[in-house]
Amino acid sequence: MKIVIGTGPGDEVVAAWREEFPDVEFVPASTDEEQLLEVEDADGYIGRISRDAFRGAGPRLRWVHSTGAGIETLAAIPELVESDVTVTNTRGGHAATIAEHTFGLLLTLTRRLHDLHDNQRQHVWGRGAVRGAMTAVTGSTMVIVGLGNIGRAIARRAVGFEMRVIGVDVRPVEPPPGVEAVWGPDRLDEALGQADVLAIATPLTTETRGMIDARRIGLLKPQSYLLCISRGGIVDEPALIEALRAGRLAGAGLDVQATEPMAPDDPLWDAPNLVLTPHCSGASRQTTKLVWQLTTDNVRRFVTGQPLMNVCDPRAGF
Repeated sequence: MKIVIGTGPGDEVVAAWREEFPDVEFVPASTDEEQLLEVEDADGYIGRISRDAFRGAGPRLRWVHSTGAGIETLAAIPELVESDVTVTNTRGGHAATIAEHTFGLLLTLTRRLHDLHDNQRQHVWGRGAVRGAMTAVTGSTMVIVGLGNIGRAIARRAVGFEMRVIGVDVRPVEPPPGVEAVWGPDRLDEALGQADVLAIATPLTTETRGMIDARRIGLLKPQSYLLCISRGGIVDEPALIEALRAGRLAGAGLDVQATEPMAPDDPLWDAPNLVLTPHCSGASRQTTKLVWQLTTDNVRRFVTGQPLMNVCDPRAGF
């Protein structure tokens, strides 16, 4: 058996795999050329395989494992979608850290921490002006679009902040503890009208691309907050910038953008009351450990013929 490692966990983890499974050939392939060469006789692939590499794979390839939670790049490969290759991911490994980051963005905006930090750097006390712009999240309504592992982790923290929480999800799921209700996509517009805070945690699919457009941004309460931490392309960025410039929204926080990395002249940089982070919400030592624990579990299952965990549906996009 041969497993190509397109996204490497580090020498220590690979060494542990080789020790536990001496009959399996684990082959790191960091470049496009190496991946094209090695995937020809591979049984499994760890990482976000490219379309060229997938098309070059031989009939032995049975498993592709994404080391991230999103599989939109894999779902964009028509040959993979039409194949019987099993796709898995590491959902659950990033949830806690991303939820913490979500509230970091929100509290930066509501407690004006970015303004306070600017004052500190300029040696300005500035207490009076900033105090007047501060607000609390307690008692406000958070609408979370996407109640997967990440959305649920956000919801738990929102409940801890004594917020009212409504979820919107394509699947009919029972509300998690403390969540008032989980509505279907047909009630998204209604939910937006109740949101003091909109948190977007849904995957990027054909259905969600551009979902939060100018019309739906206009449905949000005046002086509400918009947070997106799943994927760029879900929020209409020009419409968001316009709403921020017009003062329709109190603020927004984006850890993901339609174009990554952002160009130096991207208008998002200078949008008022917008906090940008460079798609890093899932980063932490704890997340890295969890991701490779989940990956190791699936390697073990694949090698021993057990059912794989976190099986995804490339047609659905998650």
